Amino acid sequence: MPTHIYIGGGVSELTFVASAAAVSQFVPKPTGIQEGDLLAVFEWMSPVTTPVVPSGFASIEDTGVFSINVHSMLKVVDASDVANSIEGTNATVDRKLSFLFRPNDAIETVSVADKSEQAVSSGAVSDQAVLAASRSTPVLVFGAAGQVAASPPVAVSSSPPFDLVEVVAGQLAAGFKLYNSAPADHANSAVHFGGVQYVFQSFSISVS
Repeated sequence: MPTHIYIGGGVSELTFVASAAAVSQFVPKPTGIQEGDLLAVFEWMSPVTTPVVPSGFASIEDTGVFSINVHSMLKVVDASDVANSIEGTNATVDRKLSFLFRPNDAIETVSVADKSEQAVSSGAVSDQAVLAASRSTPVLVFGAAGQVAASPPVAVSSSPPFDLVEVVAGQLAAGFKLYNSAPADHANSAVHFGGVQYVFQSFSISVS
């Protein structure tokens, strides 16, 4: 059952605008950010730190193991976000990644579904199913992974493939697939390099 985090309905199309990365407590703002855009943010923190959720953001998942955690959150951008810095979680070590999407009308409803998460220190990471085919479009499928080590770099993938995957400092990776029509079910995958603390999460969102 989807969880509605913004309630209202007029969007029929999303367009990917840009991504941005940071290694501080501040949420990176992609170039061209405008009021009304949808901003998806992934945070990697060490040691495990309780996420600070900035004003107006909706927390999606917080997945931790021993000395790291990955936190995901969403917001429909407002004028204050465009004009000012957005301060997120300030851990000892921070990695952050943002994806920005532009709707063709004002966003009134954002619903989240298919949340999965896994945290391991040894053994394999299981694929995560995101059953997006039955969801109303536009739909975004996300996957994110984090690890303690920076090398070999963390990796996340999906079948069907993500449109884009970004990696920050070898320790945080996140990707997305955008559907404006005919969404498909996904199997998200991550590779755990044995003996490395590792977290993995997936979810989908539907926008109207």
